[in-house]
Amino acid sequence: MAFRFERPANWAFKAGQYLDMTLLDPPETDSEGTVRSFSSASGPHEETLMVATRMKLQMKREALEKINRPANEAKGFDTVKVQ
Repeated sequence: MAFRFERPANWAFKAGQYLDMTLLDPPETDSEGTVRSFSSASGPHEETLMVATRMKLQMKREALEKINRPANEAKGFDTVKVQ
């Protein structure tokens, strides 16, 4: 499953780096909490930020699908915080 987000202004990264993403106010959590680390699947030159993952737990899938928009485009960071 892939998710594409608008990149914050002036936010730079190098290929191979990872980022922590936090689901804000999820309906439920597991023992790992709400923060997950993802490798970027997009290049540093791209205007959007894409992460891809294989979903193992139903809770994670349901929470991420709620922020998924048509064509896997999520606008803004109103639901996900990128650190």
